[in-house]
Amino acid sequence: ANKELILVDDGCTDRSGSICDRLKRENSGVTVIHRGNGGVSAARNCGMEYATGEYLAFMDSDDLLEPDYLENLHAAAKAYPHCLPVCGIRLWQEQGEETVHAGTPSLIKTANFPLIYRDGLLAGPCNKLFETKLLQKAQLRFDHRFSIGEDMLFNLEYLRHKEGIYLTGKAAYIYRIKDTDGLHAVCGYERFQSIAAMYRKSVSYTHLTLPTT
Repeated sequence: ANKELILVDDGCTDRSGSICDRLKRENSGVTVIHRGNGGVSAARNCGMEYATGEYLAFMDSDDLLEPDYLENLHAAAKAYPHCLPVCGIRLWQEQGEETVHAGTPSLIKTANFPLIYRDGLLAGPCNKLFETKLLQKAQLRFDHRFSIGEDMLFNLEYLRHKEGIYLTGKAAYIYRIKDTDGLHAVCGYERFQSIAAMYRKSVSYTHLTLPTT
C-alpha cells in the first residue's frame, strides 16, 4: 500500500532538521515541516494538518517499529472498521531491560477498557491507527495545554465515534524509555490539572456523573 511520511521538526537544536531534509530529498512521499518549538501536542496537530492518507499513525522520534507495524494495524482496520486498531508495545530501557504488553487478538468493548489501560495500551496514540477523515470531521486535536494525559484525552474523544477497540495481539511498537523522559519531569499544579481533566473525560466517556461536592 502507498504510504506518506510526515516529519515534524519542532524547533530541534541538533541535526534533526537537516536529517529530515535529506530523507525528503532521497525518498518520495516524505513531507518535512519545520516549525518553532511548541511541544509534542502542537507538533502532532501540525502533522495532522498535512495528512492525506486514509489512515494516520503516530510515532515518537526516538522509538522503533517492527517491520510489519503498519500492515498489522491496517489489516485490523479493514477487518474491524468500527473499532480502533491497537497493537501491543515493547517497553525498552537503556539498560537493555524489556517488558512486553501485547495481549491476545480480541475485540474489546467499553466496559473492558481498564484491562488494557492497566498494561499501557490505551493511553498513548503511537500503537494505534486512526481514520483521517474521522479526525477531520470531528475536528479532533491534542490539547496542547497539558503535557501529561493529553494523548489519553485524545484517544477517548476518538473512541466516542467507535464501537470499541480491536487488539491485534502483536507487540509491533517499541517504546524506548529514557531517564530524561518529559513525563517524569511534570509535577505540581500542571500535573494535577492534567490528571483532573483526564479523570473527567474518562468519567464522561463511561456515562457516569461526577459528584458536585
